[in-house]
Amino acid sequence: MVKKRQTAIWRNLLNNRIILHSAAASDTITTPTAAALVAALPATAAIGDTFTFLLSNTAAANTATLAGGTGVTVSGPAVVAAVTSRTFYCRATNVTSSSEAIICY
Repeated sequence: MVKKRQTAIWRNLLNNRIILHSAAASDTITTPTAAALVAALPATAAIGDTFTFLLSNTAAANTATLAGGTGVTVSGPAVVAAVTSRTFYCRATNVTSSSEAIICY
């Protein structure tokens, strides 16, 4: 579980594929950096590699907002309303060392 205002670890995104939010206030959850995500991708990372994860907001009345860590762009709706979930689809757009980039939709 990711508590309020924390950075999700890559294991939550790539292995568990779920982030739970249950804080008593609206919060922003930041992804790991693109460099950390690319390094954690299975095998040799390549442009176009994808992964998905679920952001499940179990808070009764507060929102959870996904923000991108360094090199990660969140495109489209990033706010998950109370008592709802949203699946994010992410794609590697650059896997070159020191220039890694990921976009999440």
